[in-house]
Amino acid sequence: MDFSTTGRPPRIPQVLSRRPKVPTVTLPKGMVLRLPPRIEAVSESTGVSLADIKAVMLLLAESQATGVSLADMFPIQTLEAVSTSDGVTWADVDRIGDLIALSTATGLSTAELVPLLPALSEAIGESSVDFGISVTSTSSGTSLADITKQGLLTALSVSEGVSSAMVSGVSYTDPFTAANQAGLNRTGYPWLHANGTQPSISSNVAALTTATAGTYMALFNAPVSTDDMRVGFTTASALTAAGNYMIVRSPSNFGLHVVAVIWNGGVTIGTETSGTGTGFVTRAQRGSAPTTTASGVAWKFEAVGNVYTVYANGTAQVSWTDNTNVITPGPSNRSGGIGIARSGSTNGASADNFVVEDIPAPVLVASDNFDTALGSNWISKGGGQLYVNGQGYVSGVGTPSEPMSYIFWKNPVPGDSQIVEATVRWNGNDPGHSAAAVVLRANPANMPSAGASGVQFWFVNNLMGILYEDPNAPNGFVPATGTSDYVSTTKFPEGARIRLRADGNTYTAYMNGAIVLQGTVPTSVVPTSNRYVGIMIQDDSGVSGGGQPPACLDNWAAYVF
Repeated sequence: MDFSTTGRPPRIPQVLSRRPKVPTVTLPKGMVLRLPPRIEAVSESTGVSLADIKAVMLLLAESQATGVSLADMFPIQTLEAVSTSDGVTWADVDRIGDLIALSTATGLSTAELVPLLPALSEAIGESSVDFGISVTSTSSGTSLADITKQGLLTALSVSEGVSSAMVSGVSYTDPFTAANQAGLNRTGYPWLHANGTQPSISSNVAALTTATAGTYMALFNAPVSTDDMRVGFTTASALTAAGNYMIVRSPSNFGLHVVAVIWNGGVTIGTETSGTGTGFVTRAQRGSAPTTTASGVAWKFEAVGNVYTVYANGTAQVSWTDNTNVITPGPSNRSGGIGIARSGSTNGASADNFVVEDIPAPVLVASDNFDTALGSNWISKGGGQLYVNGQGYVSGVGTPSEPMSYIFWKNPVPGDSQIVEATVRWNGNDPGHSAAAVVLRANPANMPSAGASGVQFWFVNNLMGILYEDPNAPNGFVPATGTSDYVSTTKFPEGARIRLRADGNTYTAYMNGAIVLQGTVPTSVVPTSNRYVGIMIQDDSGVSGGGQPPACLDNWAAYVF
């Protein structure tokens, strides 16, 4: 919103009288407030007004803060309507946040700042909707990312009259910047040790300072707020034959939890019933050394649903799906931590920059179950026209082998980090050449240039891959770096759920929740700012040796995170 055209800041939606307030929460050191998920995307995809969504967020926040159920706290007759005065959209709140941040930095009121916007905009060469965070960053030395986050939190707090502690999710960090000491526990950083006072702080990292062999684990004694969680640290020395550990979904007494063990020869995910290595059961193991064993590597261990995955610098190392419910997620199992082992005279790597945090749930931004014909929500591109068949599936039977046929959701999704998924319907076919795929990060207007049709996770009956199209490549496509042109697989089960996730330049393919492929694509070819998502299907059955027609897709959905 260009405030210079209005002559005043737009009114922020206000809550009507008697709206219950969320209590102010005292946060421990290391806690970082998270922004709420992209609620404008939720509104767009569900048709629920922003006002109603924000009202629900307020109720949930107060319920979580007080431990009182929604039913007990808010009898239905006490709920109030929320004003949407002036028709202010949630996108405008971002700009209001910039204005508030600038006001805080300069000491000028927002009313005093509004008339200055055109001049400030001209002086720094930015549009008046973008100037705020740049000016504030320059004048205060605060990073743009921090100012944007704080501006949005402030805007939400002001608009609703509540503490910004209502935001969903927490992140606890520990840089271990402290004088040398036995153990990690200190004021503001509540650690719980399982085996004496190791690891300890030594030269501003977590390290072993004992000569006694053993496994030494510690939990950060402040649980996260949701079941989906992440633990991470950065190696401050190279991995050794002795292990390092990351713990997720643990009770505060080191009872049954999931642990990742990393060393210079491999990566293992297991469960155990102690913080000393006893009761360990291997659940999944990488068949080779990790992709890197160096110092300075960012290691992460994520628990999402019943899937547990270890990453090194964003590259998946090993994954385990808890299909038998060995672990029961819940409020009593939300602690995370790290550990270091000593084997003989060898210590595991020292650790720095610890984090344990919630993983925000992806936000649904588009979906179609194909109960009716493709409508105005879809854009067709490529060689043929995909369609909804008599079974209610998207089909490409009868489309040409080349160019590939695409449909893209007509509206770009509101974020660079994207997920697209669909259900596999073989429809009686067993295609050896005709492929179907889910697609993201596309820019249809630039097709058929390299990368414009996006990155796709494709499959046939016994092969799969992650690729982007390039008309100048020998085969007309380029596989994601780290993957082959064609990757062998067993035939996906009927009704399997396939998913492609784009995070930075890393693309991860899943089948029924398990990682099956991961690779990278240069942002120079497929920019992270490409926002179109969709489906590709090609039918080779009409050409010599083309085999049977392709599979169909159903229950398509797209998310941002």
